[in-house]
Amino acid sequence: MAMNATAPERTDAAACIAIRVPEELSRYLHIAAENSPALLTAFENWKAAAEKVNQEGYLPNPTVSLGWYLEPVQTRTGNQRFSIGLAQSFPWFGKLSLQERQAALEADALKALLDDVAFRIFYTVKRVYYEYAYVARAVAINRETLNLITYLEGVVRSRYESGLAGYSDVIRLQVELATLEDRISTLEELQPPLVAALNAAMGQPMEQELPWPKSVPLMISSLKDDEILALLDKGAPRLVASNLRVTKAEAGVDLARKDYFPDFTLSLSTILTDNTALRRSQSVTPDGVNFPATRTTEGAGNDPVIAGLSVKLPIWFGKNAAGVREAKAKKRAAMSAEIDLKKTLEADLRMALSKYRDANRQVSLYTDTLIPKATQALGATVESYQSGLATIGDFLQSETTLLELELAQARALSEQAQRLAEMESILGKEIPCAVHGDLIGGKLTPPLNYTLEAEKPRLTAPVSTTRNATE
Repeated sequence: MAMNATAPERTDAAACIAIRVPEELSRYLHIAAENSPALLTAFENWKAAAEKVNQEGYLPNPTVSLGWYLEPVQTRTGNQRFSIGLAQSFPWFGKLSLQERQAALEADALKALLDDVAFRIFYTVKRVYYEYAYVARAVAINRETLNLITYLEGVVRSRYESGLAGYSDVIRLQVELATLEDRISTLEELQPPLVAALNAAMGQPMEQELPWPKSVPLMISSLKDDEILALLDKGAPRLVASNLRVTKAEAGVDLARKDYFPDFTLSLSTILTDNTALRRSQSVTPDGVNFPATRTTEGAGNDPVIAGLSVKLPIWFGKNAAGVREAKAKKRAAMSAEIDLKKTLEADLRMALSKYRDANRQVSLYTDTLIPKATQALGATVESYQSGLATIGDFLQSETTLLELELAQARALSEQAQRLAEMESILGKEIPCAVHGDLIGGKLTPPLNYTLEAEKPRLTAPVSTTRNATE
C-alpha cells in the first residue's frame, strides 16, 4: 500500500517564523510596567530623591530663644524679668549650592536607574515569553511528527497484515510513537511553570491563564556590530547613573573643603524691662520700703536691644582633613566602580551580541538550507520505501533528522530574540530592527512617562499597527 497525498502535511518551517512581534507580548510589557513592584519601588525612590532637591539650598531654620530670670534683675532703668532673641545661621559661601547640587545629581542617578529597572523587567518578560514560545513551537513540531508517524504506522500495519511488511517495522514505529508522546507530555509539563514565571514578571497572580504563543518573532537588527557597541556610551542607564555619582562625589570633595571655613550666626535680642522708673514723688527699695525721690531716672522702662555675631571656628584641622580624605576616597571609589561597570557591561554586550549573531546565522542556515534539504531527503526516503529500496529505519532516521533541525530552528529563533532583549536591557534602549513589527508608537518597548505627581509610572497607550518585512 503506497503512502499518498492523504498523509498529514508538515508545516513549512519558514512560514512559522513571525515577521511581526505578537501583540500579546506588547500587552504583557504594558502589564509588567504598570504592576511591577520593583519598578514601583524604583519610581518611589526617584520621587523621594526629587523631593530631597526641593529641601536643599535653603538657610537653616532661624532660632528663637526665650529666657526668664528666676529673680528680676534690678537695673537703673527698671526690673528685667525675661529676654527674647532671634538668631540665623549662615553656612560658608557655596555650601548650600553644593548640597543642592549633590541632591540633584542623586535624583538624576535614581531616574537613570529607574529606566534601567524598567528595561530589566521588560527583558525578564521577553526572555520568559520567548522561552514559552519556543516550548509552544516544540510541542507543535512534535505533534506534526506524531501525526505523520501515526499515519505511517497505520499504513505499515495494513501492509503487515497483507504480508508486505515485517512485524519489526510496526514495532519500531510504535516505539517511535511512544517516544514522541512522552516528549510532548514533557514539553506540556513546562507550561505551568513558564506561565507562573511570566505572571510573576508581570506582577500578576500566578494562576492567571496565559495562552500558548503562536510563534517566535524574527529579530533582524538594522545596526552593525560597531554601531550597537557604540550605543553603550550614548546613554546606557547604569553608566549614566554611575557617571552622575562620580560627579556627585566630586561635589562632595568641594563641600568637604568648605569645612575649613567658618560658619556665621547673626542674632538680635532684647530684654524686657519693667516700667519701674523712679518718679519725683517716690521710689522703692528692693525690700519694698518707700523713700522719697528727688528726680526721674532717664530712660526708665526702655528695653535694651542687642545685636550679636557668633563664628563657628573650624579649629579641629585634623577632623577637617579627614573629612576631605574621606570625600576623595569616595570619589576614587565611584570612579573605579564606573570603570568596572563599563567593562562589565561591554563584556556582557559583546557576549550577547555574539550569541545573537550566531543565532541569526543558525536561523538562516536551518531555514534556507538544512530544513529544505532534510525535507527533500525525507520525501526521497518515502519514495524509496514505497518502491522497496529503503527500510522503515531509513524513514525514521530521515524523519528524526528533520525533527531535530526544526526544533533547532525554533531554539535559534528563541535565542536570537532573547539575546536581542538582553542587549536592550544592557543599553537601556530598544535596538532598531528591520523585521519585528511596530506595535507601540513605532517601538516594541513601551515608553515610560514619569511625573512626580503620578502614583505610578504611566505608559503611552499602545497602538495595533504592524508592518511586514517588505515595507
